[in-house]
Amino acid sequence: MINNMKLDKNEISVDDLVNKFNSSKFDEVLNLSNLLLKKKPDSYIIYNILGATYSSLQDFKKSITYYKKAIKINPSYSHGYNNLGVSYQHINEIDSAMKSYQKSAELNPKYPGPYYNMANVFYSEKKPEKAIEYYKKTINLSPKFLDAYNNMGNAFLSLKRYDESISCFNKILKIDEDYYKAYNNLGQVLNLLGKYEEAEKILLKGVDVCPKFVEFYVTLGHSYISNFNLFKCIKIYKKGLKKDNKNPVILNNIGHYFTIRKKYKIGEKYFKKARAIKTDYHDVIRNLSICQLATRNFKEGWKNYDLRFNCPDVLVPQYLPKCKMYNLEDNFKRVYIWTEQGVGDEIFFSRFLNNLNTKKTEFFFRPQKKLIPLFRNCFTNINILDSKVDPGGFSAKNDLNDYNFDGQIAIGSLAKLFAENEIKVRENSKKFLFLKNPIKLAIEDKIPKDNLVCGISWFTKSLSAKPTLNMYKSFLSTTLNDLKKVLKINNISFIDLQYGDTSNERNKFFEDNGVEIIKDENIDNFNDFVGLSSLIEKCDFVISVSNSVAHLSSALGKKTYLMLPEGRGKMWYWNADNTNSLWYKNMKIFIQKKQGDWTSVVEKIYKDIKISYL
Repeated sequence: MINNMKLDKNEISVDDLVNKFNSSKFDEVLNLSNLLLKKKPDSYIIYNILGATYSSLQDFKKSITYYKKAIKINPSYSHGYNNLGVSYQHINEIDSAMKSYQKSAELNPKYPGPYYNMANVFYSEKKPEKAIEYYKKTINLSPKFLDAYNNMGNAFLSLKRYDESISCFNKILKIDEDYYKAYNNLGQVLNLLGKYEEAEKILLKGVDVCPKFVEFYVTLGHSYISNFNLFKCIKIYKKGLKKDNKNPVILNNIGHYFTIRKKYKIGEKYFKKARAIKTDYHDVIRNLSICQLATRNFKEGWKNYDLRFNCPDVLVPQYLPKCKMYNLEDNFKRVYIWTEQGVGDEIFFSRFLNNLNTKKTEFFFRPQKKLIPLFRNCFTNINILDSKVDPGGFSAKNDLNDYNFDGQIAIGSLAKLFAENEIKVRENSKKFLFLKNPIKLAIEDKIPKDNLVCGISWFTKSLSAKPTLNMYKSFLSTTLNDLKKVLKINNISFIDLQYGDTSNERNKFFEDNGVEIIKDENIDNFNDFVGLSSLIEKCDFVISVSNSVAHLSSALGKKTYLMLPEGRGKMWYWNADNTNSLWYKNMKIFIQKKQGDWTSVVEKIYKDIKISYL
């Protein structure tokens, strides 16, 4: 804050004051400043040093007082206005901070400091494009302002402009190879793009530059765990823990590692350690809840799971600020249930709608748009509201206020009311969707009367622009060719339950194997869930990977073979001690022996079909 001041060569004592400040000898600075002010009561430089000292001591109100005195003595002191803005920003007086920065820039348009600080304000206010504009102004004035490049790179990253983000971090390293934060930030971008080997190389260079920077071990661990290099993953996390044994992020990530290994009790211990260090670490609380639910500690699990909306990546889609949260003992007249998470999760939690006492309370539920016709068909005891948002969209609407709700609850939070122990869970594991009016299928004449009918869904994909999410979904998916041994069983007709255009894969499979996967072209499997449910009702059994079809089929009471990957990619509710599902009575679960190998899964399903049906 004061290193750019121009000092009179004769002011040796002030020079000494600056040196003591730069050496963090703040007590000496304060004592010496008071003495100097008696000799130089109009020295704006001394007041600026005092402001900087109190700012370093986190006493920003006092720092503001002294910066104002410096400015009063020298109204054209651009640096003083900039420093004043920084102190205002620290106490969250953003308007005053911005006025100070603007004044500083006005007094000295060639001074990069206020532009940089204004950019930081815009970024903190989630205005990355405006922030980028001001970071560029900063860099134009100071081409080697590395912090500006670094923050601009993060701003580009928030906009998913990955190439520009990478360019910023590479620019930094061309100027200064010792700027260690750029290595970590570049590694994070490469991780997001699924370029784990590249990320590893960059991050290891960063470790060489600054081995004490703990974030390297966190980001490296993410590279390894995402690339399923679990040995390197736990090794690097433990190395990071030696650097900082009270780092809650590393403790959380180690817990995640053990969760992937299905060692939930060990994972729970690490999550609890992380939570003890940082009580408001909401990601840890969510992870802890998953371990507890997976080990059937439902009482504590649901309690912690209910805190998921505090996590930054979890939307609170239709929360009504003035409405109380619903509990069973409440005598509310009208309760609103809001949707959350994905379609599969919404189907999963919808089982609890049947448990609601609609005699004393009127319940209203607005599902995701594509589920409205199905839920209206199945849940006649619940008022299913029209959706005024796009498919998959979550946002509160003013029209909800017209219903005069006196209670509310997320659909996922119904579990804490009706699944408090394993007995209750099993009571809710039976068929809970009842399709009263299935539609007539166009494929009826394609199915031989004596054939068994099997519905299949073999992949899941994200519609998100986030590369890592698409990569993550790929672990859950398989191919028709992987399923060949099952699909070539005689006297079984296979119906396509998969969403998206599958024609190329189906046609290729038919050419190579002579087996037709029947597709009903009149039904949109992605948006028409009544149509999709009607197809499932036609089936004797269903084979599916972990997606909405698996939930829908099981909820409709069909025997469902669920195919799961090893390690990463399993939701907590798919945890199974054996092939049986706790949550779906009619589901059988088959897990890969090793990541990416579906052969053993298909072989087990093949044998079960032979025994059960042929």
